[in-house]
Parts: sequence; structure tokens; C-alpha cells
Amino acid sequence: MNNPSLFVVAAHAFLFSAIIAAHANAASDKCVGSLQSALHDVGGELVIKECRKLIESGRAGADVLAALGRAYHATGKTRDAVKYYRMAAEQGNSLAQNNLGVMYIQGRGVPRDDKRAVELFRQGAEQDYEVAQNNFGYMYQHGRGVAQNLERALLWYRRSADQGYARAQANLAAMYAKGSGVPRDDKRAALWYRRAADQGYPRAQAALGGMYFLGRGVSKDKEQAARWYQSAAEKGVAIAQACLGQMYYFGEGIEKDTKLAAKWYSKAAEQGNVDAGYILGLMYANGDGVPKNQKEALYWLNRSASHGHKDAGQNAAIIYLDMARELYRSPSSKPITAETYLKRAINLGGNEFYKQAMIVHENAFRNALKSASSDKAKKAALAKAEFHLNKLMRLARNAAESKDTSLISIGKKVISHRSDYMAALRSSQKTDVVKVLEFIWNVGTAINEACKSLHGGKCPSPNANSSQSSSYENPFTYNDAAGSMLFLQK
Repeated sequence: MNNPSLFVVAAHAFLFSAIIAAHANAASDKCVGSLQSALHDVGGELVIKECRKLIESGRAGADVLAALGRAYHATGKTRDAVKYYRMAAEQGNSLAQNNLGVMYIQGRGVPRDDKRAVELFRQGAEQDYEVAQNNFGYMYQHGRGVAQNLERALLWYRRSADQGYARAQANLAAMYAKGSGVPRDDKRAALWYRRAADQGYPRAQAALGGMYFLGRGVSKDKEQAARWYQSAAEKGVAIAQACLGQMYYFGEGIEKDTKLAAKWYSKAAEQGNVDAGYILGLMYANGDGVPKNQKEALYWLNRSASHGHKDAGQNAAIIYLDMARELYRSPSSKPITAETYLKRAINLGGNEFYKQAMIVHENAFRNALKSASSDKAKKAALAKAEFHLNKLMRLARNAAESKDTSLISIGKKVISHRSDYMAALRSSQKTDVVKVLEFIWNVGTAINEACKSLHGGKCPSPNANSSQSSSYENPFTYNDAAGSMLFLQK
């Protein structure tokens, strides 16, 4: 995107009058007519054809050379544009000097050379050409091709602004608004923004809307803010579109309308406005002003997050986490997809979502064990439980080995309960026969304990005919078999 403070002249009306004044004959009239037609001819081929005829006839001055350079510039033939701009510039044409300077800044058709651009802008500016004056001021403001000098930038912006050039008026206003090279003066900023805005300059209209919204240099007036935002938004200024979307969303200075809010947020987001993309993502996530759509929500939230919007990343992580939960709860869960969502949540949300991922697997483990209590699909439920336990322990180990103290703590805590998780899993894996034997073992143990308490800590031999009493730690002989089976299950 070209810098809005620089401007390549496309003022066809200026060229028409210059050519008419210099060449009042049929050939020049034909060239002028072609220039007028070029307003509706994207290729600009008519301009090139007719003006080349005029040049070849030897009757073309610097203005026609500049016009031809502009036509070549418009068609993307930058080398030809440079050729004719240079010829016109050498003859003192200020328009050609300015436009050739812009080409040096952009490195189009010539190697990039800011110093050469500064010299060309100076030549045009000293001829009182307002566009070159603005561009010369820009170079001083940003220290491109010349040492930064805000006072000189202000001087040249002011000279251009006094001639009514809207871009210079907006640039001058911005310097007053920021206190750049001059004491901050919101009233003067608002004054110059207003002059540029009244000429229809979109960025000045957006800025003036902001001045009214905040009450800077003017009385706070949200209706006026909405009016200027609307005007700039309709001309495609992204920040104005985002601000207008906000005003529609909250009903500030304009009737509340979430659908229109979504429309303007969308236009701003499509131009790369990160904040608008974030809010649009939330609107899709909540079905606010637009149909609820997780895919669209994630698209806009991820896009904003990729440009550094932290809240967008957090909210995208929440959606991914919820999607993983839902997949794991589903009877026909897709573990690979769910794991992908968990990884994305962790990448976007950071350590807090690492903890949440462990909670997801721990809950899924418990739910799988509950499902395993029924004989129906028990094998599949146990496989799920084991899968989630393995994932949980892997996350816990990674957390325990991390450099984050809070993660280390929770990781170690989960690992310390590994035996409990394994015991729960083994319990759910037991067959019905094993459960019966375990019950018998427990009953026998209870009887043995009761017997020992009645006989001073030793239980007599169950053989009543024996004259010799003996003690048993295990109550019944078949409990040994039951115990062996339980051991094997471990």
C-alpha cells in the first residue's frame, strides 16, 4: 500500500488546461480529448497514442511529456514513465519532478533513491507546486533522504496547506494533534482536519470523526463523529469503518444495529484492521449480528492473533478447547482431530491452556471409566480411558520438566496421583468372576479380623478335631486362589 502522505498526481483536469494553453491546434485538442477519454479507459492507451503523435511532430512541450509519463505510469510501464517524466522534469515541469521523485521513493522503474527523490521534490516545491511541497515536508518529517527536521516539515506542509491541498492540511493537522515539531494544539488540529475533510479527503474525515468522538479541539459530539466516520468509511478508510462499526454496535451517536456493526467491522477487517477482525470473530462466535459460525470465528480470531492481538489468541484458544471437549464427549470421537485442537489452544493461549488440556484428558478419563461400568461397549470405553490416561501423564511429565513454576507444580501433582489413576483403571478392567473372588476375599478377611479380636489376636485353627491350635493370617484357603487372581490382574 502506498504511503497516504505521498501523492502521484493524477489530476487530469490540470493536464487538460496546460496542454490546451500550450497547443491550441487540432493535434493538441485530439491529445486532450484522449486524456479526457482516459478517465474511463483503464489502459490509457489513447493518451499514449495521441500524445506520442504530438511529440513526434516536434510540437510537444514539457506538459505533454509529463502527461505521457503519467499515462505510461498508469499502465504500469514504469521505464517509459521514468523516461518521459525525466525529460519533462529537466525542462522544469513541477508535476514531472514530483512524480519522478515518488518513483525514486518506491523504486519503480529506477533504483530506490531517497536522496534523489528529495532533490526532485525540492525543485517542484520551490516552484510553489503544492503536491511537491507536501511530499518535501513528508521527507523532512520522516528523515528520508535528508536529516529529520520537524520544523521544516511543518513549514512545507503549511505552504502546501495554505494553497488548499487537502493532504497537506491533514498532515499539518496530525502534527498539531500529536505535538510533533510544534506544541500540541487540538483546536488547530481540528481546524485543519476540517478544511481537508470539507474537500472530501477521507483520512481527514476519519480523523475529524475521532476528534468529535473524543471531544479534542471541538465539543464532544458523537452524532458528528458518526457522520464523519460514515463519510470516510464509505470511501474505504479501514479505521473509520471499524469506528463506525463500534458506534453501531453500542448505539453511540447512531441507532444501535448489530447487523450494520458486523457489516462495517467486516469491511475494516478485510482491509487488515486487526481490532475489527478480533471483534468480528467474537460476533461470529456468539452469533451476534451474524449467524453463529465457529469456522468464521476462528478465521478472524486466528488472523488477528497472527498480527499480535493477544485477546484474539486467547478467545480462539477457548473455542479450540471447547471443540476438543465436544469431540471427546461424542460417542464417535475423533481423537486425532481433538488433539489437534488442544495443541492449537495451547499454542494460542499459553500455559493456562496447557493446564486446561490436562483437565480435558482427566475428565475424559473419568467419563470413560463410568462408561466401562456397563458391559455394553466396555472394551472400547476402557481403551478410551487408557488413551486419556496416557495423554494426561505425558502432559504432566512435560509440565513437570518445564521452566514455568505453576506448570511444574501441577505436573508433579498429577504424576503423584498416577497410582490412584492406575488403580481406578485396573478396577474397571476386572471381570465379574474376579469381582466375586475379591468380595469373598474381603469377607474372609473381615471374619478373620473378628476372630483374632475375640481370641487375643490369634485365630484358632478351623480344624475342630485337632488337639493343636494354630493361627492363620488369611482366613480361608480358597482366598489364596482369589488373591493370586487379583495379583495377576495388576
